[in-house]
Amino acid sequence: AARRRGHALRAECGAVLVGRRTVLADEPLLTARIPGIANQPTRIILDRNGQLSDTHRVFDGSAPTIRVVGPGAIHGGLTAAMKGDGFDLPLLLSQFYDQGITSLLVEGGPSTLGAFFSAGLVDRLHLFLAPKVLGDGIDWIRGMNVSTLAQAPEFKILQVRRHGPDIELILDPAD
Repeated sequence: AARRRGHALRAECGAVLVGRRTVLADEPLLTARIPGIANQPTRIILDRNGQLSDTHRVFDGSAPTIRVVGPGAIHGGLTAAMKGDGFDLPLLLSQFYDQGITSLLVEGGPSTLGAFFSAGLVDRLHLFLAPKVLGDGIDWIRGMNVSTLAQAPEFKILQVRRHGPDIELILDPAD
């Protein structure tokens, strides 16, 4: 049930974004695989150096796909300005807006999520929690340079939903 909700979120937002490492690690389709979805979300892949081959599932043609690359990338795509080690995210979002993308679901890995948090570009957070304890694992967010509780971004809980045994927390930034 939680997975279906995640797929519905993709369809509702109309565009879903991940970074290169998520494509390599998970080989995702990034489509909304639930009955009744006629228009698949646009898949956006951050691939700074254009290193991903076209053989990955996200480039299979089953949904519109935008590869975002930096200047001088190996494979072509939407060339975006860089800022430090990453993309200039506010400028990139402006480019998406100019292309008609007005809502974006960032499903990326810890570095991608951290970049959006650090840039202050998170206006809603959907956290899915399962009643399982896996022990050690990868971080879900990284690179925010938060060393004290006072520096941590604060959110307010808008809603808590059950999806079978799982829980979805919907949060907005606490202004």
